[in-house]
Amino acid sequence: SSSDTIAHDTEFSQLVVLRGAVTFTAEGADAVTLADGDAVAIPGGLRYRLDDPSDDCELLDVTLPDVVTAI
Repeated sequence: SSSDTIAHDTEFSQLVVLRGAVTFTAEGADAVTLADGDAVAIPGGLRYRLDDPSDDCELLDVTLPDVVTAI
């Protein structure tokens, strides 16, 4: 199955596969299958897709804001 493209309005995002597998395709790049323990750093604004997740797929999505404001 195919999903819509995603883009984060952040400095960067990191996806970590905690369990299972998923196909990751970044704009302008070939598809890569990510599995248990794999991670990918995604620059802010880069469009990507996540396709064909396994039934047990579990992802951790860590994002850093583009602008940090001190309080």
